[in-house]
Amino acid sequence: MNIKESRKSLMNTYFLYKFYFKDSFQGLFKHPLLKKKYIRYLIGLSLLIFYFFYFYMNVNQVNVLKNVAMSTSVNELMIAKRQTLSSLYSITFLLAGFIFLLLDSGVHLNMKSIYFTKALPFRKKDILNSERLFFLSLSLILFELFVIILIPALVLITNEIFTSMLIVISIHVVFLGVFQTLRFIRSCLHKKWFIRVYQLLLLGSMYYYFVDYKYKIESFIADKPISLLTITISAMIAGVVLFILSWIMQKNLNLYMTSEYTHISCIQPSLFLLALLRTRFFKVTSFLIASMACYCYFVIKDIEIINFLFPILALIFLYYGNTTMSVRKMFPHYRISSLYEFISLLLIICIVEMPSLVLGLTTHHGLMVFLYGINLSLSALILGILLPKSISNMNELITSTVMILLIIIYLFGNIYVLCTIFIILMMVTYLTIKEATR
Repeated sequence: MNIKESRKSLMNTYFLYKFYFKDSFQGLFKHPLLKKKYIRYLIGLSLLIFYFFYFYMNVNQVNVLKNVAMSTSVNELMIAKRQTLSSLYSITFLLAGFIFLLLDSGVHLNMKSIYFTKALPFRKKDILNSERLFFLSLSLILFELFVIILIPALVLITNEIFTSMLIVISIHVVFLGVFQTLRFIRSCLHKKWFIRVYQLLLLGSMYYYFVDYKYKIESFIADKPISLLTITISAMIAGVVLFILSWIMQKNLNLYMTSEYTHISCIQPSLFLLALLRTRFFKVTSFLIASMACYCYFVIKDIEIINFLFPILALIFLYYGNTTMSVRKMFPHYRISSLYEFISLLLIICIVEMPSLVLGLTTHHGLMVFLYGINLSLSALILGILLPKSISNMNELITSTVMILLIIIYLFGNIYVLCTIFIILMMVTYLTIKEATR
């Protein structure tokens, strides 16, 4: 990349960075109260007075602690300083995790920003860098609130200005390294439940570290005869390494940056199940079969009849084609492929026929009843798609008649015949779904 391209890339990154900030905070800055200059100055002056008051109170408390420290030995004082410094880095680590969880859960680029970013011809690298800088800036704003509170306590560690400045710089480097590493791990996760598990694991680890390991690690470092400068430089090097590695290794944008602008949240495998559950026929059929099964088991004590009742649930798939007919043409726009629909439906069929499998395995029928129910379900699915009820009143009569015939015909097949029919029906079902979606 030459100088001209590098300059263009930096300008694009900076432009997107400013746009994300402006677009994210425009609601705050457009608030009626904050539009007035004197109110903004009044809020700023109040915060400044509050901080100086806090600083004064904190310095007084620090002087009290210093007077107590004067009565201790040099060795004990160094141990206390090392423990205070290591405690500072521990809190920085925990704050990085907490701020990451806060921003990851509550701050997202809105749809306008995503659309603008995707509509204009920006390079992926420029988008990635601007997005990372945006969240790093937000995290630093929150972290500075902690640093402001921390500054008066630095006199407990050292009186040298150079060492104090080095400590302040090092905690910023450690914070950025840990925060960027957590975001890098987050960018590798694309499934929503993976992200939720990652957040819960991080929260649990932070709590476990704070309760069980924080004091032990701090005491371990405090007991080692190492200088404050060594601890500070070591922490700074670790932070720089973490930051550089996580920055270089991150190649993917976060989920909300890679998702499409138009998102249909209801398009999941549950869509196909809802197409079956919402029909009145499903409710009536399920109730009748459940009632008859209970009657056969508890009253007449005949399990053989139940073996042939559960496969009748296959009839509910007759209405799947009619239920999805009005939206089927839109499936390709929602990125629902024919193969995806077929696999989802096959999984639902297996779940529906699971009672037949359990009952068949507990009796002498084995897989026969299960294959019988699956073949009936696939047949009903094909007939329902080819002859939907809403197109013609005769379609329901034709499909019902054919299903009655198939219920009888399949009874005469052995396991080898049923397996052959199953393979044929799977191919026919997939081709039927594919043709109906065109």
